[in-house]
Amino acid sequence: MPVLDPRDDIALIEAFSDTRVIGMADADVSAAIAAFLLDLGNPVTDALTRSATYLSEMVLSAFPRLRPLPLVAA
Repeated sequence: MPVLDPRDDIALIEAFSDTRVIGMADADVSAAIAAFLLDLGNPVTDALTRSATYLSEMVLSAFPRLRPLPLVAA
């Protein structure tokens, strides 16, 4: 399936919803993450631009029972 041109995606989103599509520079994303971290006191990330490893660790820290159990030799 071909990927749409981003301008087509934006036009489609704006045509069917009462919103305007905007973007943020990487420095702005970093500043927003830091601000939310301070305001919320919880780990914060951006799943689109930051490491999946950090997101995984956030989830596993919140739900430690999801961590794989170590293998034990019999």
